[in-house]
Amino acid sequence: MNLFRRIFPYLALIAILLVAHWSATRGHFRGPMPPLQGLSLDGRSITLQPPGEPTLIYFWATWCGVCRAVHGSVADIAKDYPVVAIAIQSGPPAQVTRSVKKHPFGGRTTVLVDPDGVLAQLLGVRGVPTFFFVNRKGEIVSSTAGYTTEVGLRLRLFLADKG
Repeated sequence: MNLFRRIFPYLALIAILLVAHWSATRGHFRGPMPPLQGLSLDGRSITLQPPGEPTLIYFWATWCGVCRAVHGSVADIAKDYPVVAIAIQSGPPAQVTRSVKKHPFGGRTTVLVDPDGVLAQLLGVRGVPTFFFVNRKGEIVSSTAGYTTEVGLRLRLFLADKG
């Protein structure tokens, strides 16, 4: 009984976190990655197809404080994996470009601008930051929302590659 009293708060916290994660991701798209059509930073319309290797799709916004907190982790991931960074409801491409110049992603990042949230709606995104993990077959196999560590992102990309 004493052991149960000691571990109960931790079990309750884990249960709360699992329910929160389920609630945040329950409407997220799973399955073959649809072509992602958006605006490039120079305002051209582009369509991205799955690149044939594990890929991180990252929905973010220039006004999002949590997105700024995970920015360094995403930039580090982009050194090793393709990243598609989709700026939603962040203004026109010129405004997003200013933000990206201030805080570059670097690496293997393609930035799309989704000013009206069409791509976010297509994949079931309800808030930022949101991450989708694509395997080498081009299938979205998992997702998460909210603050996520670099280790968490890398682990999910590793698992996407194995799945």
